[in-house]
Order: sequence, then structure tokens, then C-alpha cells
Amino acid sequence: GSNGSFFLGYVMAALGLIAGGRVATVLLVMGIPIVDVAWTILDRWRHGASPFRGDRRHLHFRLQDAGISTQIIVLIYWAFCAIAGALGLVVSSRLYKLVALGLLATITIVLLLYLSRRRRGDGTSLTNSTVVLPALLYIPLTLFWTTGMIVTVNWLDGLDGLAAGVSAILAAVLSIHMVRSGQPSVVPQALALLGAAIGFLVY
Repeated sequence: GSNGSFFLGYVMAALGLIAGGRVATVLLVMGIPIVDVAWTILDRWRHGASPFRGDRRHLHFRLQDAGISTQIIVLIYWAFCAIAGALGLVVSSRLYKLVALGLLATITIVLLLYLSRRRRGDGTSLTNSTVVLPALLYIPLTLFWTTGMIVTVNWLDGLDGLAAGVSAILAAVLSIHMVRSGQPSVVPQALALLGAAIGFLVY
């Protein structure tokens, strides 16, 4: 349950940081779940509900309430995450990555707006360049990033295979990035996450 999703979120956040600052790639692959989390928090606040109390406002639950089967929803998520990961591997321009992330976020928000009105539920660069931040920002930004990824994966864990499949796709993309950027020491951790996520899909 939650312990597994907390661990997946923590590992993905850590890999994004230690793999030469691949935060942009993680954001691209996790774009839909991250936008969904942000939307859900705002939607709950807007309707006077606690942001920490579970309901069916998440995108995957709204799609399910619209009559789409669990298997199709999971496959849609996997497809979008895989396409975003492929873009992250192919596109080297920061601007194009930003445009892709913005397009993904826009599509997700439009879909959430449509579904919420239709039926109300109760509910960085692929190169080795590095952004150097002031030392005082390291700890709060690392905590924010890690906590955000943990919460995102935990809330994504509403349908069977959704969190594990997305985690596996992200782990595969990060593994390829690390090999291409000459960071073989981090590849075993990403492959371990990939293997664990794939193994978990059986259950």
C-alpha cells in the first residue's frame, strides 16, 4: 500500500537528483501525475475539503467514473509516460523540453476541467550541464522535491499497476540517461527500481 508508494516516490526523487540532475526528465515523465496532484489539492481547497483526505477527484478516478476500464486507464498513463520519456531521451533543447512539459500540463488540466464539469466526484537538460544553486537553497529544495515525488506516487497508487508501471518507465529512461552521460555507477540503482517495479506488476 502506502509504504510501497512512499518508497517508489523517494527512490525516483533520489535518482533524479543523483543522476546528474535529471530533474527535468523526471518532471517530463511524471508530468501527468504531478499536475494531477496539484490540481487535486487546489480542487479540494476550493471546495472546502481537506487536501489530505482521500476522494475520487484524481484524474484516474474521474476517468474510471466516466466509464473507462482500469486496464485502459493504466495503459493510457503508461503510454503518455513512455512518450514523454522518449522525448526526454531524444530532445536535447531545454526550450523544447519546457514546451513539451507545458503541453502535457495543458492537456492534463483541460481533461481535468472537462471531467470535473462533466461529472463531479466526491471527492534539465539531457546534456551534462548543471544548474548551481546557492547553498541555502539545497536543503529546502531537496526536501520539497523529495516530498513532492513521494506524495505524487502515493496518490498515483489508486489503480492496480499505475504507480509501478510509471515508476518502471521512469527507471528505464533514467537508466538510459545515465549510460549515455557516462554515469554507470548509478545505473544499478535505476535498474533495481526497474526490476522491482516490473516484478510488482505481477501482483
